Amino acid sequence: PRAPVSLLLVAGAAGVPAEALDALADGGTVILAEHAEPDAAWAALPPGWQRGVRARGLRVIAAPPDFEAALAVLLARLRGDEADAENAGREVAWQEQQAVEPADAEPPALVRRIGRVRASHDSLPRFWGELLQPLEAGALDRVPDPLRAGGAVPAGASALAARATGAQLPALDPAACSGCGRCWTACPEGAIGVSALGIEPLLGAASRAAGADGPVADALRRAHKNLAGRIARQLVTGGLEEIREEHVREAWTWLAERMQISESEGPAYEAAVESTATAFCALEPVPSRPFFHEPEDEKQGAGELLVLAVDPQRCVGCGLCVRACPEQALAGVERSPERVAQLRERRRSWETLPDTSGASLERAARHPELGLMPAVLLSRHCAQSQAGGGAAAEPGCGQRLAGRLVTALVEHHAQRRVSATLKRIEELRESLAEGLRGALAESLSTTGPDTLAEALTGLSRQRLDLADLGSRLDALGAHATLDRRVALRRARAAADLDERRERLSHAADGFGRSRFGVVVAAGSVGDWAARFPEHPYFAPLTLAPAAEAVELARGIAHGLVADHLALQRALRRAALEAEAPPDRSARLEAIEALTWPDLEPEQRAACPPLLLLGDDEALVEQGLDALTRLLASDLPIKVILLDGRGRLAPGPEASLVAMAHRRAFVLASSLAHPEHLARGVSDALAWPGPALVHLHAPSPRRHGFAADATLEQALRAVEGRAHVLLRYDPAAEGVFGLRASLEHNPGLADDWGGADFATWALGEERFAEHFREANPDEGVPLAEWLALPESGRAERVPVLEAEGRRLALSAALGAAAAERLGVWGALRELAGVQSPFTERIRDALVQQIETEQQSRLDALTHEYEGQIAGIRSEGDREALARLTERLMALAGYRAPGPPGGKPS
Repeated sequence: PRAPVSLLLVAGAAGVPAEALDALADGGTVILAEHAEPDAAWAALPPGWQRGVRARGLRVIAAPPDFEAALAVLLARLRGDEADAENAGREVAWQEQQAVEPADAEPPALVRRIGRVRASHDSLPRFWGELLQPLEAGALDRVPDPLRAGGAVPAGASALAARATGAQLPALDPAACSGCGRCWTACPEGAIGVSALGIEPLLGAASRAAGADGPVADALRRAHKNLAGRIARQLVTGGLEEIREEHVREAWTWLAERMQISESEGPAYEAAVESTATAFCALEPVPSRPFFHEPEDEKQGAGELLVLAVDPQRCVGCGLCVRACPEQALAGVERSPERVAQLRERRRSWETLPDTSGASLERAARHPELGLMPAVLLSRHCAQSQAGGGAAAEPGCGQRLAGRLVTALVEHHAQRRVSATLKRIEELRESLAEGLRGALAESLSTTGPDTLAEALTGLSRQRLDLADLGSRLDALGAHATLDRRVALRRARAAADLDERRERLSHAADGFGRSRFGVVVAAGSVGDWAARFPEHPYFAPLTLAPAAEAVELARGIAHGLVADHLALQRALRRAALEAEAPPDRSARLEAIEALTWPDLEPEQRAACPPLLLLGDDEALVEQGLDALTRLLASDLPIKVILLDGRGRLAPGPEASLVAMAHRRAFVLASSLAHPEHLARGVSDALAWPGPALVHLHAPSPRRHGFAADATLEQALRAVEGRAHVLLRYDPAAEGVFGLRASLEHNPGLADDWGGADFATWALGEERFAEHFREANPDEGVPLAEWLALPESGRAERVPVLEAEGRRLALSAALGAAAAERLGVWGALRELAGVQSPFTERIRDALVQQIETEQQSRLDALTHEYEGQIAGIRSEGDREALARLTERLMALAGYRAPGPPGGKPS
């Protein structure tokens, strides 16, 4: 018999059947490489695993999720070195832990939205019912499962597997909320659902959620408009900061006096109002200034209330939303069963609400206190474009947050493109139908009314087809002429448009065609974006080794282009058939020969983009050569480079490399600057060719800082020039440098933007070895050290003064600071912000102007001196003539008189 195993290392128990514990001996050890904290590691275990651990009396060790750290724990345990606190992990006292019960028997909301279960492997209901639910309960059998063997996961499966385990949950104070949008923009997991709706639709949703039914409930719903108006006036005139149940009751008391309700109906109305008020206030609607008071001031009834609903199954307790809230309207509270149940009920009520309107999104995007990113996330479809909240999710993960923001913008961009395409399809289809109706009418126009009436009378059926009518007319000697070929072409073109419309708007499960595709380059991004059984996107996703990801993305992009070309050809053929021009054959040949460069930029930009997700190691260090070739193409690939900025050694600057090709849109942005990120990504999506979106995405777990400090570290990285905000638009006017912009970088004219490079590095534990306590008389400040010539730096030590400490920097960290400052200087020169070439050109121009002015002055001086000399010569002659005349007069001679005069 096989010897039992004494030590088992598990990375991601959520994707492994609990039967894996059967290999362990009683009392054996399980190392969970998911959470370093024991409580979180235990809570992350599915109920089936927890039951197996309890039944077998196993030891459970919590280990970090990255491979090297988990391997260090495994080796320490094999050596028996359990006293090594740093590498041996921490034991879970599961005897003191509360057992986690299986998820609700009710299917997730996403599964309930899908009307049928398909037999295909990409069916979400099938995946949930046959794999995820049994896996959660630990009830999988040993029969080979094609869903597991294939390694394929349906799109959006992460929304089904969400089971977060954070120690805290955010609690909202509606009276303090300003509606700024920073909380829901800062959540990496999309755990904060948000909607902006008027009071009337909120009352209607609350009434339905409360189960109010019958004639009285229907009558009350018809009165909701008046009730909403009264509540709005209370908010405006009374200065209310939140809506409580007594405010709804007061509004009802005012309204009831005007409705003339009979005494017998009074209790039924009161009960309906009471249940509606309870459900309405349970949503904790927020009357914020941007969404309610300002629109209400412009137009009565235009104000909307914010509804924020936290999903406890997704919230990992990172605290980013709490720390991002400037009004302290959010606070972290302990996760308890009662709190989870309360939030879950509110989330379910929120899911029944209508989505925020497009007009509200546009108004929020224009608002100076909100901006595009919070506005986009008000759309439920955009906000849920990346599903998160798995049990193994890293709290405060910058990569997950970056991926969520980018894909929300992609969805927002694609919705408009798809809507425009569907509108165009509908217009063409109507034009084709009108042409068919016109052709049929024309075919009967030569038939007399008497003959047509006789033909119709001879047909016994109440509803007839055209074939029967044509046969009857032929029998009567009246021929209905119809160009069958033209009619058939138009009918086929209309049928083709119908098929494409169905595919775009509904597809297999009613969600419509995916708005984009994703290729993940294996690395740190793959740890969360492509980890069985999770799939965070409602789009096709492929995981590829770093060396192959770029070429795979290129091949998939060619497929997307081919499909988009087929759509454009179909649209042009339909327009051609509707128009029926005399040169149809020649134009049809041109349509069939249509290629990607033949499309207009707007038509190419309408092609669903392919997102290539990867970190700096996968895409820059290993795949830079292939990446540069891709960026020089014209394919609709958007490279999303999620960079942790962990290299101290000099390396290629991805943005500069991409700009060198001058064909790709380049954006370098940061999570700490959401408006710069949102505007830049939107423009990158509008660019019909390739784009590089280079985002600084720090990781609390890998980089070493608190989970709620992700945005602050991202901000320090921009201030310390570890990451530079850059935008390069190939379509902008002007020469190369004029197309680049460094707008939004703090301290644009300075070396640093507030904090220097070393201050940023000090905030991350991974750089701890590059700092030491400096001696009192040792070193010079970093700024002075960087100002020294390179030859003089080796003899001096750069020093940083921070938090009352004087720290000496390692040579590697000092060199890295110099390298980043050099990149910053190069970008400023390139963008024309500050450049020695500008100074040189200015000096040369000044010298040229001075030389030209001196030459002009010399020429004028010479001219004036000549004129003066001429004036002097003429004056001398006149003086000599007068002197001669006087001398002759003194000698008794007279000067010669005028001609014809008499001599003296």
